[in-house]
Amino acid sequence: MQTKPFRSWVYFFWPVIFTSVCWLIWLYDSQYGIDDKLGVRPREIRGLFGILTHPFLHQDFNHLLSNTTPLLFLGSSLFYFYKRLPYRVIFWLFIGGGAWLWCFGRAGNHIGASGLVYGLFAFLFFGGVVSKNKRLMAISLLTVFIYGSMIWGIFPLKEGVSWEGHLTSLCWGIILAFFYKKYIPKEIKYPLTDENSKNEAIFGTNYWKTEDQVTMESQSKDDIHAQISSNTTRTTKTNWHIVYTYKEEGQEKKDL
Repeated sequence: MQTKPFRSWVYFFWPVIFTSVCWLIWLYDSQYGIDDKLGVRPREIRGLFGILTHPFLHQDFNHLLSNTTPLLFLGSSLFYFYKRLPYRVIFWLFIGGGAWLWCFGRAGNHIGASGLVYGLFAFLFFGGVVSKNKRLMAISLLTVFIYGSMIWGIFPLKEGVSWEGHLTSLCWGIILAFFYKKYIPKEIKYPLTDENSKNEAIFGTNYWKTEDQVTMESQSKDDIHAQISSNTTRTTKTNWHIVYTYKEEGQEKKDL
C-alpha cells in the first residue's frame, strides 16, 4: 500500500494566508484608508458587519506586528495538534467573540486580531488540560511560558486598548475547549496501523519490545528452567530411610 508523503507546510498554510491578508489590508489602509464601519461598533447596526471583518484591520504597524507572531505560532499549533477542530474553533472565535464584543463592548470602533490571539491562547491551554494528553499539555505549558503575560490585556489598564475584545474571545476559547473535549486527541501508547497489527499477529507481543528486552527476558527464562532442572535432579538422587517402630509385650522390633 503506497502512503502519501508527509507535508508539514499544510499546518502553516491558513495561518500564513490569514496574516498575509492582514498585512495586505494594512498596506491598502495606510495608502487609501478604509471606512471605520468595517470594525465592531457595539450595539450599532452598522457595526454588525464588523464581527466578520474586524480581525483583519489594525490601527498601525506596531499593532499588526504584535499580532503576527502569535497568530502564526498559535494558529499553526491549532492546525497541527487539533486536526479535527481548527475550522470550527476559528469560526466560533470569529462569530462568538465578535458577537459578545458587539453586545458588551464600549462605544467606539474595535479592530484587530488580538481577540483571535486570546481565543487561540485560551483554547490551546485549556484543551491540553482537559485532554490529559502529555503532548497537548506540553503545548499548554509552552503557550503559557511564551504568552502568559497577555493575561493583563483582559483588564482595563491601558487607554485605547479593546480589553473587552480580549476578554470575550478568551472566554470563548475556554468554552470551546470544554465543549469540544471529546474531539480533542487522546494519548495513544502505540500507533496502531494495518502493518503494525499484521506484525503483532506474526511476532506476538515481542513485536513491541526492543531487542535488549527480548534478550533479557530470554536469558531470565533460561536461568529459571536451569534452576528448576537442577532442583529436580538433586531431589531424585536423595536416599530416604523409613523406620517403623512398634512394641509388643515389652519387646521392640524394627523393620527396615
